[in-house]
Amino acid sequence: MKTVLTSYLDLSTLSDKEIREKNIVVAFGDGHYIYKFPDILTYSREYFKEKSEMPLEIILGFIAQQPSNSNFPIRKYLKNIEEFIERNKETRQAINLKKKLDKEKEFNYLATKESLRVSQTHLESFHSCQTVKDVMAMTTIPKQQRITYIASHLDKFDTEEIKKLYSRNT
Repeated sequence: MKTVLTSYLDLSTLSDKEIREKNIVVAFGDGHYIYKFPDILTYSREYFKEKSEMPLEIILGFIAQQPSNSNFPIRKYLKNIEEFIERNKETRQAINLKKKLDKEKEFNYLATKESLRVSQTHLESFHSCQTVKDVMAMTTIPKQQRITYIASHLDKFDTEEIKKLYSRNT
């Protein structure tokens, strides 16, 4: 199975064709929600989708559970995080989300960009690249160096192309 069941779905709402063609796992229980927190790759794929299929409760729970030094995108959910914190002030999850929110508000792309190091050996090769596809096509250069170059030159590339790359490679 390529994805994780993260919320309740009433099987009676699916057509016979959908039931036959989809990979479906059926679980019985006395609770409404049956879910598993995603891993960072699943979260990242969902983050870059136009409309996430993952319930907001799972997303916020995942964000709250991550170590404070972890780096992954949350900007899309800032308003939801602020609302959750306001409603649930003293809970552990709200406290953890507040830390993430504060860290996100302090984030400085220019400072982070300066800390990204692309090997001088590869830097000249990258300068001729006009697209993300050009950078990723340079398979003689280690993948981490290619991704670091893209991350340190985000303003040079098309945002949609970066999202597509991220969705494919996570």
